[in-house]
Amino acid sequence: MVDAGSVVPPLDRRLLLLTTYLLYIVVNTVSSSLMPSIQTDIGFSLGTVARISSAQTLAQMFGKICWGGWPVSAFGGTRTYAGTMLILGAFVACYTLSPSAAVLGTFVFCAEFFSTSTFPCHVQIIRGHWSEAGRPDGFWLLGVASRSGDVLSKLGWGALVGSLRWQ
Repeated sequence: MVDAGSVVPPLDRRLLLLTTYLLYIVVNTVSSSLMPSIQTDIGFSLGTVARISSAQTLAQMFGKICWGGWPVSAFGGTRTYAGTMLILGAFVACYTLSPSAAVLGTFVFCAEFFSTSTFPCHVQIIRGHWSEAGRPDGFWLLGVASRSGDVLSKLGWGALVGSLRWQ
């Protein structure tokens, strides 16, 4: 039991934040790590794969400029996070089934664009549910989850597709 004057959130809240953001980062970076397999599995040229990867990068940029924080301000961190995960899941399901480069690039763009609200969601959740004195701990956990999730996803998915010739 944690008393009301505690500055550090309970362990379960810290682990929930760490786990959800870590899993988001691991899943979200899969598409980047698997881009070389698109050429092998679907038969796209290197130029087509590069255009799809460029669509992903452009979506991150435009998403952070045009989308990122405003849904969080309008609907709150928890609701926006739940909605973002549903939208992201739908777009990822669509792009995994697409054999067309244009359709695949469009769904990759949309998935990346709408996923940019995830970090502001976690920041808002920390601001709304953690005491002011405990917030640095929450932001530290976000940083750790982000970087460790990125490394884990690239190592894990790189090992799975390691037999491919990466160029």
